[in-house]
Amino acid sequence: MLISLKLKNMKHCKLLFLGLLFPVINYSQDTKVFEIVNKDITRKVKVYSETLNEYYTIWIKHPEENFNSKKSYPLLFILDAEDKFDLTYGLYSSHARNGVIPQMLAIGIENNNRVRDFTPTKSSIGFLGKENLSLYNNSGGADSFLEFIELELIP
Repeated sequence: MLISLKLKNMKHCKLLFLGLLFPVINYSQDTKVFEIVNKDITRKVKVYSETLNEYYTIWIKHPEENFNSKKSYPLLFILDAEDKFDLTYGLYSSHARNGVIPQMLAIGIENNNRVRDFTPTKSSIGFLGKENLSLYNNSGGADSFLEFIELELIP
């Protein structure tokens, strides 16, 4: 009984494989050229900051299929894009599809230096209240990071 069950499953696997392969063979013989449009594509570009004197990787996801659209959208900034862009955009887009919030142009900024870019003041005190000069040596650069966003990235 077990052997016949395996053979039966193998037969179905072969049919499934042929069923998946056939459309590929069929389409490969077609000479038409199709344009594949995927509005879920995230573009990544490097942007140089004069203020911070370094490059940032910027993630861009447009709410329309056409990245060249002249329509203006509100901006959704997502920090720590390398870790949080997909999750944050997924949550946002489910609400936008349902009309709960407006469509937005999502801009993700990869993190270069969290301590410098996200702390407003210079400090040598760590999370646990202990001095940590090596980790917080270049803290207090939030104003410069905000200047980069406001004066270099947005325009």
